[in-house]
Amino acid sequence: MIILIEPKREAGFTSGGYRYQSSVFGQLSPDQGRIVTATADGLHALVGCLRLQNPDALIVVDGLFAELSSRPLPGECVALLHMVPTRLEWCEQPMHVVTTGAATAASVASGSLSTAVVRPGIDVCFDQPRSARLPGAAIQVVCVGTVSASKGQVRLVRILESISAQWRLALIGSSDPNSGEVALLHEASAGLPVDLIGAVSIEQVADRFASADLLVSLSQSESFGMSVAEAAAAGLPVLALSAGEIDDFIEHDQNGWILPGDAADDHIKACLSDLLLAPGKLAAAKSARRRPSLASWEGVAKSFVQACMATQS
Repeated sequence: MIILIEPKREAGFTSGGYRYQSSVFGQLSPDQGRIVTATADGLHALVGCLRLQNPDALIVVDGLFAELSSRPLPGECVALLHMVPTRLEWCEQPMHVVTTGAATAASVASGSLSTAVVRPGIDVCFDQPRSARLPGAAIQVVCVGTVSASKGQVRLVRILESISAQWRLALIGSSDPNSGEVALLHEASAGLPVDLIGAVSIEQVADRFASADLLVSLSQSESFGMSVAEAAAAGLPVLALSAGEIDDFIEHDQNGWILPGDAADDHIKACLSDLLLAPGKLAAAKSARRRPSLASWEGVAKSFVQACMATQS
């Protein structure tokens, strides 16, 4: 039995990490694994209770707790890391680690008992026919991610505003209404052809991808890059900063365009202008579809269980 402890989710909130965990544990039977939630302050007490109630269970702790709590992650658990912890002392003692990307694994390997990489899977809904673009129509741009400074939504809106082309932007992802970044986003997008979609189902994301012309990701920090992998699977061209494993899904100037992670706004604007003013490049990229060689979520779940069980040997 594997018990995953994750932070309590706010109603309607989702993220790549939460999606990964739901998708993996959704493939497991109740006697194989389950998810329980805890507050940051209650994590250590819950770990102690679970060990008493389920002495044979393997306890996995969501690495997000390392960001939400001032205390390090409790020892004698497996850490599931979707990103590199920002604090040097993120765990009480060296832990076995499962990560969703190779870059994260490499960053924490020296201080861990072991590291295993279990990449996300691809939902079958992304393998669907793409809608034909109507000549003269505004270019449909989409961006997916929890609204935050690190994901770059405000930056993208401001860059697009300065480009004299017909475009419409759909921003998909959860947001905290009390966040200063959300306030900035509303201010920056006021009066512009920007649709703030919020959190939607993965099937709705796939539908958006099928009718869009370009995915833009200005995220400067990724463990993996799920939205880019999904766009590649859907045949949607991508303009992204190099981060995580994005370079594995996008072949520059073929099915998308990769810019340096520290690219300046002027550089990004020049690339975006070139694409928005020359739709033929987007059409050519659509025909260069390159489906990532990623497993189904069923396969990911099996690999995740194997990686966790290997820590007990």
